[in-house]
Amino acid sequence: RLMVEGGSHVHGTFLDLGLADRAAIFIAPRILGDAYAIPFATGAGVDSIEHAWRLVRTDVQAFGSDWLVSGDFERTQ
Repeated sequence: RLMVEGGSHVHGTFLDLGLADRAAIFIAPRILGDAYAIPFATGAGVDSIEHAWRLVRTDVQAFGSDWLVSGDFERTQ
């Protein structure tokens, strides 16, 4: 097991290479709406929603007003 913590480029690289099997993502109840905001993952991405990564076996925990969403990655084919 290896825990990887990083920015959008690191996240995207691990997804593109198929090396990510689980995610733990903290979400704060704030919406920035910035056109230049950095996304969760950058990289090759997918060509359609049907080929997107999705989280399965998910869990949501509250930490004050923030949420921790965790789950296993599954790539749809």
